[in-house]
Amino acid sequence: MPSSTPYYQPVSPAQRENDQRVFRWMAAAYLGVGATLCFVLGVAIWGVYHDLSQVRVTYLSVEMNRLRTHASRTAALIQDELHKEDKKSLDELENDLFLRNHWERYVIPDRSRVYAAVVGTNNIIIKHSDKSREGKPLESVWYDRPVLEAGEDVVETHSQALAGGVPGYNVNSPIYVNNVLIGTYHSALRKDSVEKAVVDRQSPTKRIWTYLLTLIGLIVAISGGSLFFISRRMVMLHESVKLTRARRFAELGQLMAGIVHEIRNPLNAMRLNLHVLSRRQELNEPAPEEHGEIIRETNYEIERVEGLLRILLGYARPDNPRNEILDVRSEVQATLMFLRPLLERAEILVKATFPEQPALVVMDRDRFRQILLNLINNAREAMDIGGCIQIQVKLLGEKVEVVVADDGPGVPSSHRERIFEPFFSTKELGTGLGLAIVRRFVEEGGGSITCESNQAQGALFRLRFVASQTDPVPTNSALSPPAK
Repeated sequence: MPSSTPYYQPVSPAQRENDQRVFRWMAAAYLGVGATLCFVLGVAIWGVYHDLSQVRVTYLSVEMNRLRTHASRTAALIQDELHKEDKKSLDELENDLFLRNHWERYVIPDRSRVYAAVVGTNNIIIKHSDKSREGKPLESVWYDRPVLEAGEDVVETHSQALAGGVPGYNVNSPIYVNNVLIGTYHSALRKDSVEKAVVDRQSPTKRIWTYLLTLIGLIVAISGGSLFFISRRMVMLHESVKLTRARRFAELGQLMAGIVHEIRNPLNAMRLNLHVLSRRQELNEPAPEEHGEIIRETNYEIERVEGLLRILLGYARPDNPRNEILDVRSEVQATLMFLRPLLERAEILVKATFPEQPALVVMDRDRFRQILLNLINNAREAMDIGGCIQIQVKLLGEKVEVVVADDGPGVPSSHRERIFEPFFSTKELGTGLGLAIVRRFVEEGGGSITCESNQAQGALFRLRFVASQTDPVPTNSALSPPAK
């Protein structure tokens, strides 16, 4: 392969601006995705807090309503008892048997209750579910804080006089006699009992949110990992594009050497055709029809060389193909007729077999013939003087297969895929563009090409194209056999 000197392209302002644009895009992507993920997490955390708070508020409301009902009912019983006895003060409430029975039935057996008590307007505990606390004064600041989530009348207390220091949630109910406030009925639930019940009722909600948060966490992790992977791939692709651009400049020298390789074959054919014409003129051999055909073939090759130069100089962006319906049999025969002088001079025997029916494909005529020329010339160059090239055209259902085989040294199995890469060549002076162009033309024509080992000896190239069912339009190609 031709050697080349590494070429380092300086960073242009446009490239620097492109790099900055890529960095800004990545930063915007990270910020956008990060903000979105933070928003999702924030909404999820708010949902957890909201649902747990709702469970707590609902339970507290139910329990405090039960406590209010008890307090209101008990206050009403005390008011009725005072009216019966025509009493106007709680101090005159001597018959408290009904109250004791009521407490022993509803309050004392309830483990969640801290106390029940009747407090006078002078803040003295007149009656209490624990008789030992009766007569004690109530502290000036007897509660800690209002429990607003349970209601405006609910307070948290650990009063020594009322609760003996046990924290509880207290509800008050006023006691009136003749529309005059004479005292207050107090009742409370244990704080630890209430909070334990709240936790128990929050457990299903916590379990559901644990699953949801785990799922959201996985999504966040996958999204973050995907963003990192995409960004990394984008940076790698960007660097690869820059490296490819630099390599492109380094490959220009190889490409120019490849032009010589690709043009050599048609030039040799034209030189040989002109030599045949000059020899026949010297010998005065009359063959005007054959001379005209050779001239037409030479003109066609000149035009093909011009097209080949355009393709090689713009290797990465060749001209758009001009597809038409071709009969593979006719194209192979015309190509062999053009190469006949070269093949005869190298004493190479060509065995070609064709199907009886037309083998039609849709492809650019010039490209198809360039494929045949490259493969046949490669086979010719692989053999010394003498040898045999076998060409087979087959119809395989919806495919048309073309096989070009030779009995040369063959291609090592480790090179059978690499020989289609640009600039890879096993020849000392080769550039590796011939088979690269062949594969490009074949694949852009909707076909496939493989290199195999010939059963007897040498290399075998197998091409397959999609068959067409429409008859080809007759054309007057320079390589076509003359009409009889």
